[in-house]
Amino acid sequence: MQFTVAQLEALLSQTGPLLLANADLRWAKLYGANLTEANLTGAILTEADLSGAYLVGADLSGANLSKANLSRANLHGAKLPMANLSKANLSRADLSKAILNGANLTEANLIVADLVLADLGGAYLVGADLSEAVLNGANLTEANLTVADLVLADLGGADLSGADLSGADLSGAKLNEAKLSGANLNEAKLSGAKLNEAKLSKANLTEAVLTDADLSGADLSGADLTLADLVGADLSEAVLNGANLTEAKLIVADLVIADLGGAILVGADLSGADLSGAKLNEAKLGGAHLNEAKLSKANLTEAFLTEADLSGGDLSGAKLNEAKLSGANLSGAYLVGADLSGANLSGARYNNYTKWPAGFDPVKAGAILEP
Repeated sequence: MQFTVAQLEALLSQTGPLLLANADLRWAKLYGANLTEANLTGAILTEADLSGAYLVGADLSGANLSKANLSRANLHGAKLPMANLSKANLSRADLSKAILNGANLTEANLIVADLVLADLGGAYLVGADLSEAVLNGANLTEANLTVADLVLADLGGADLSGADLSGADLSGAKLNEAKLSGANLNEAKLSGAKLNEAKLSKANLTEAVLTDADLSGADLSGADLTLADLVGADLSEAVLNGANLTEAKLIVADLVIADLGGAILVGADLSGADLSGAKLNEAKLGGAHLNEAKLSKANLTEAFLTEADLSGGDLSGAKLNEAKLSGANLSGAYLVGADLSGANLSGARYNNYTKWPAGFDPVKAGAILEP
């Protein structure tokens, strides 16, 4: 049944938790109402006005709150599993520790909402606006956040394992220590995002924009970063072993002491990047742009550098033993103290500005002197 205004007023005047399971409360005006621990399971609250309402600990399991106004409502610890909150207004609402697993929040307004420690596992947040929302420690495993707006959102320590964030905007978002293993971030916008110490193993970051992002100490092992834009990104001490960075843009990126062992960097642009002390053993860098890159003391043992551009690069003290440098451009490269034992330099090009290790004969090694 649908309640009249008088009936609603009488209900709200009662003491103790209200029993409103399966009630028809569509379009109801319940702004500021005290619905603490109310039983609203299966209730119909489409387009209801619950702005500023108190729903602490309320049970809204399976309720229909489509297009409802819940702005500034207090839903701390509320139960909303499988609830329909599509296009609902939850701006500045308190949803901390709320249970929203499997809930439908498609195109919901969650601007500046408090979702600290909320359970959103498997929730649908397609196109939702979560800009500046606080989601510290929230569970978003397997959640669907495609094309969601998470600009400046705080997701520090959140679990987004297996979540779909394709096309989402996370510019400037805080994702430090977040779990994103296996997450889909294809074409996501993460410029300026804080991802330090984040877990991104086997994540899909193809064509993602990560310009000036902080990925220091992040785990990106086995991640797919094909065509990703990482210009100016901080990847110092990041783990990228086995990652796919084919044709990625890493211009002036910080990769100091990063682990890129076995990574695929074919055609990647690392010009001006700092790879000092980085592990690049067995990495595939064929055709990569490493001009003016800093590779001092980097481990490039058995690395594949065929046709790579290393002109003007600093390779002092680098380990290049057994590396494949055939056809590489070494013009102006600084290789003093580098280990080139067993390296293949057939057809590699160098000039009079190239500095070789003491006693090394580039001509004997098959390199070609250019004017």
